Amino acid sequence: HDMFIKSKADKTWHDAIPETAKDPGGWAEAWPTWRKATEELTQEDKMANIKSLNVNAANPKQKAMIITEIRKMADAAQELMKKRHTLDKSIEKSPQEYAAALKTLAYGDKTKNRKTVTAADAFKGGSTSFSTDCGGAAASNKIKTVAATITCLCHKANTQNEDQVCGRTVKITTNTWTVNGAIGSAGVITEPLAFCSVEQGTDLTSSEITAILRQLKSLIKVTSNDGILGASDNGNCDANKANGICIKLTNWATDGKVDITKLEWAKQAVELAKELSRREHAAASTAEIDSAIRNLHRQAFRTTLYTAHIQHNPHQTATPLDSTSKNDKGMEDKKKECEKHKNNKTSCTNAKCIWEGKDGKSDTEGECKPKYGEGETNAGTGDGTAGTGPNCASHTKKEDCEKENVGKTTPVCGWRIGKDNEPDKDKEMCRNGSFLVNKQFALTVVSAAFVALLF
Repeated sequence: HDMFIKSKADKTWHDAIPETAKDPGGWAEAWPTWRKATEELTQEDKMANIKSLNVNAANPKQKAMIITEIRKMADAAQELMKKRHTLDKSIEKSPQEYAAALKTLAYGDKTKNRKTVTAADAFKGGSTSFSTDCGGAAASNKIKTVAATITCLCHKANTQNEDQVCGRTVKITTNTWTVNGAIGSAGVITEPLAFCSVEQGTDLTSSEITAILRQLKSLIKVTSNDGILGASDNGNCDANKANGICIKLTNWATDGKVDITKLEWAKQAVELAKELSRREHAAASTAEIDSAIRNLHRQAFRTTLYTAHIQHNPHQTATPLDSTSKNDKGMEDKKKECEKHKNNKTSCTNAKCIWEGKDGKSDTEGECKPKYGEGETNAGTGDGTAGTGPNCASHTKKEDCEKENVGKTTPVCGWRIGKDNEPDKDKEMCRNGSFLVNKQFALTVVSAAFVALLF
């Protein structure tokens, strides 16, 4: 514990192995977890969770098993955490960063939107003329954004008076593009964009991006190796409504297959979809790992229940059959001793026997019986609620309690006052034959480290 403390006065901890400590191997990797666990062992709320294991009530054999099982679970949890830390690299980018990437491919600048985007943002190198901005070689085209793509397909050319090239509901009324020159007004770009619907409250997935790109690719017509996107009557895209208001890129296709990534924004979208796919798979794997660790955590806090059936007798060397014989003899001797005090309640109880007065009242007439479990060499499992034998504590009547002993060589239940460490020890109730008084128990750092993983 002290090895992790940097200063008790300041309550600070070593974040790395101190120079005074020698690493036998594996410490450097485990140190952050150990350090966190050790610090949390000083916090009452964290210790409350550990104390809830109730290992103080366990016998030595149970404690050994509890330590073994928790160490195994701690090791499994540590391995899962290693995998999780590896996956964290795939999900470390924030939603805001993805939103910025989407705005960049849409408008050319993450600070812009469909109302503020300009030609300098939308087109590579700014606007020159329609034929240059929306045509040319695929390898060197100027269409770097979604905004540029929509402008090339839906603008209103000044000489054509075609204001519904993208449909009757998309009517351009104000801004025109003198196609032989550069875009003169940002409205040439922003007016068509105003007709685009806005989806709110939806999560964009890799599959949705891929579907959009696949649909766009299906709309591109191939002539030789050239690709045409938009309305074209004769294969020309010159902003003349008699010829075509469209995008035409030479060598956009190879063997009839269009390479959508020749559009810069589409290339960015493909990479974004791949990154989102990795993130989605990592997030799913992380959720599975978190679930597995939580399951280990639940199991760890049930170890005392799982080990409740384990009995311990440090002096037992005989076989189970011999042990049973010894139990029978011990019970018989105790019975004879108690019978000596059948006419006196005080001497009966002083002999650590149970007094049953006549009619439940007399102190001089009645029976003096041994407490079940006295004289036995084997220990029971508690009050009968967690062992493999009868559930003694379930009986609320004395006669039902004692019926559990019918046909057995050794009593398994008894109507008696509780012993130390038994629940409701001052209450007379149906209990099992005996109960172990156990020593204190402390969890090791590696076990606590496992618990610390969950906080």
